[in-house]
Parts: sequence; structure tokens; C-alpha cells
Amino acid sequence: MPIGVYPLEKRKGLFQKGHPSFQGMLGKHHSEETKRKIRIARAKQIIDKEAIRKLGLSNKGIKRSLETRAKMKISAKKRQDKLWLNSEYRKKMSLAHKGKFIGKNHPNWKGGITPKIIQRCNSLWWKELRKLIYQRDNWTCQICKKKCYSDIQCHHIIPESKEGNNKIENLITLCRSCHIKQERNGFWKAQSRHLIGTIDLIHKEMRENIKKIIEKLSENGKNKN
Repeated sequence: MPIGVYPLEKRKGLFQKGHPSFQGMLGKHHSEETKRKIRIARAKQIIDKEAIRKLGLSNKGIKRSLETRAKMKISAKKRQDKLWLNSEYRKKMSLAHKGKFIGKNHPNWKGGITPKIIQRCNSLWWKELRKLIYQRDNWTCQICKKKCYSDIQCHHIIPESKEGNNKIENLITLCRSCHIKQERNGFWKAQSRHLIGTIDLIHKEMRENIKKIIEKLSENGKNKN
């Protein structure tokens, strides 16, 4: 049979069910040596981009039923799951993608507009450091002493906004509820200090204005005398 890519209308009737050439390896298995030779032969094959393009065009416009698409999806998932069971495959995939989707290399890069706190939370070093803190504190909130796993969080004793660092001594384990309370307390304390400072400044300006008015009135009184 001629080798090539055929349009849909010309492929109808080829290799129909029950055709002798269609059942060449049906029920048979290649030996390990044959499989090894096939792998070597395929590794040496040069991928023809033009052939791939033609193959894509040949499948273009084919409308598959929902049942067929569901079967294809299940089949693809099984192949992928089988691949991920292989630790060597996972290692190769990890090395192949390492550093390719970070920073400017990421397709969603927008010029470095991500806040620093989000960058820290998404970084690998922070995730590893956070895990060490959880293990040190035995996965227990250091305020309410509750064992927490799904709602566990890492808290800075001295906030980064006040020149706090990411050293182990400055980090503790808190549950989500206690962490929110601590953050809110720090926020309202900061707001209170800001308001007190603002009021003091207003009072200072008022005192200076009153002093100027008194001096002006006293000068006017002297001039009249």
C-alpha cells in the first residue's frame, strides 16, 4: 500500500475492521530484543516538520463524537499517569523545565510588578524554610497550642516592615486564626501611633497659632497706649 498522508475522503475504506493487514500484530508481543531495536531505530529518526504539518492538516476538521473524545481523554490520562510512575521520567522532566519558567522566562511575565511578599511566598527557599519552622514547632500553633496542618502559617515576630528578617529566630508557627489576630493587632497599633502623632502635631500647631495671636494682641495694646 502506498505510504503517505491521505485526506479524509480518500481514507474511507482503508484498513476496515477484519482486514488481514490490520491484524498483523493482534494478540502477539515483541520480544525484549525487538523492543530495544525499535527504540534505537526511533531515536535515530529525524522528525520531518513538513510531515507533521501535513498530518495535522489531515486531522483538521474531523468531528469526533463525545464518546470518542471521552475515550481519547481517558487513554491520554492513562499514558500520562503511567509515565509519571517512572521516577527517571519525572527527574528528566524536572531538569528539562528547571529555570525555564522563572522571572522573565515565564509567559505571564509583566515586568516585575509582583509584590515582594508574593514573590517570597512563591519562592522555593521560603517553602523549605517554612517547613523547617513547622517541624521545629512540632506543627503546633505557638499561641493557642493547637495542632494545625491545613491552616498552618509562618509568622514574623518582628515584621519585615520594621526591618525584620527571615532568620529562624524571627519565625514562629501560628494557626490561621491567631495569625490574623496578630496581624490586625499590629495594624491597629500602628494606626493608633499614627493618630496620636497626628493629634500631637495638630495641638502643637494650634499652640503656636494661639501664641502668635496673643503676641499680636499684646503688640496692638502697646501701640494704642
